[in-house]
Amino acid sequence: MNEASKPGGAQGSGIQQYTGQPISRRKALAGLASLGGTGLVYGTGTRTASAASATNIVLLVGDGMGPNQIKSGRGLKAARAGRSGSTEPLQLDRHTYSGESTTTNESGGITDSAAAGTAISTGFKTRNGVIGGIIDSSGRFVPKETVLERAKKAGYKTGLVSTSTITDATPAAFGAHVADRSKQAEIARQYIEATGVDVLLGGGRRYFSSTLRDKAKSAGYTYVDTASKLSNLSGSGRTLGLFASSSLNSAVTRFNSSTTQPNMDLMIRKAMQRLGSGKSFLVVENEHIDTNAHSNDPAFTHDVLELDESGTRIALDSRGSETLVITTADHETGGLSFTSSPNFRVINNLKATGNTLRKRIASADGDETQIRAIVADGTGITDLTVLEMESLKANSGNIRKIVSNRAGYRWSTTKHTKTAVPRFATGPGASSLQGQSHLTGLSDVMRSVIS
Repeated sequence: MNEASKPGGAQGSGIQQYTGQPISRRKALAGLASLGGTGLVYGTGTRTASAASATNIVLLVGDGMGPNQIKSGRGLKAARAGRSGSTEPLQLDRHTYSGESTTTNESGGITDSAAAGTAISTGFKTRNGVIGGIIDSSGRFVPKETVLERAKKAGYKTGLVSTSTITDATPAAFGAHVADRSKQAEIARQYIEATGVDVLLGGGRRYFSSTLRDKAKSAGYTYVDTASKLSNLSGSGRTLGLFASSSLNSAVTRFNSSTTQPNMDLMIRKAMQRLGSGKSFLVVENEHIDTNAHSNDPAFTHDVLELDESGTRIALDSRGSETLVITTADHETGGLSFTSSPNFRVINNLKATGNTLRKRIASADGDETQIRAIVADGTGITDLTVLEMESLKANSGNIRKIVSNRAGYRWSTTKHTKTAVPRFATGPGASSLQGQSHLTGLSDVMRSVIS
């Protein structure tokens, strides 16, 4: 890494200092109360450790998942269990080590997912919008080797899974090189014709032309486009699964409506199966934490739990001691905070995203009886106040504000922030992720355990 692209020095987090020992589950749970439900124990700087090689690497990315997004997941999990007013430990609390990543882009500004993904995948800071490379002093795009490409050269089978388009910024940063993240058709082409990612599961069918899909089949890929077809696949082998023209639906939508789209549980299990029993490198992203947070929609909380239960749990349960599992984020979205007593039962009652409810409420054309029925069905709220009703008649998108207010969610922006994001790790090299460093440190650790 050149000096210009290296992350800055570590900063004190102001949080309980790491003791130098692995974090036990007991200590993680004990930290829930003292840290306001975050359960994190941090050190104060990056540690370098010689790591044993990893047979498998699983990187789980909650796009936009900052510390309070994780706290909301703990609260929702408690509400689902009928324990209102408390938090429950998540699967990510089972990890052995934890730390945090700063997320600034090349210029020190707020990152987008392209620059953040590239930092994680290549170890280089870059400009926003750039995938898998940097822009040099002359304005020229310079590709940089990604950790997925390094793994592939070392004989690992490789996979990308996303609830977004599989060609969106985060997965693209591991399997493609373009100066502009919007070039998703080119990213799709590179996956098949250049990088040769072995397993691709997500949305984005429109970016894979029929000609490219035919090339994929000729290159040995099995193509599937529904959950049932994915479920019926047996054995291992190259797989291209495209389950929507654009992004897949958010978790709360998929769980409360009929769909041919697979859930994350099925995609992750099948990705691992299709990668085979040998060495593998897998990146899994839940995009809708970010998507919903951009519109200040608390429905994102269901996506946090889906990533946790269908990602971290499966990764920790199904791989052995020679597997490095990392659960983290690329940045925080929304500037989320809470009132003193958030009510996660409100979130538990959601059956649709704010965007879906916005459209339904707008279609009621001001009919209060219809609006009350739509809100009750989608949120469980049956006692809309006069002011809430008037706000919905004025702007149906205010349903997100109503849910946020009732749940005690507070937002400072609809954009990304500079908030440092938590990271959790287990397996070879995991101890190096204690403390605080830039996102680029994740790349360094993963590269160090590739054999």
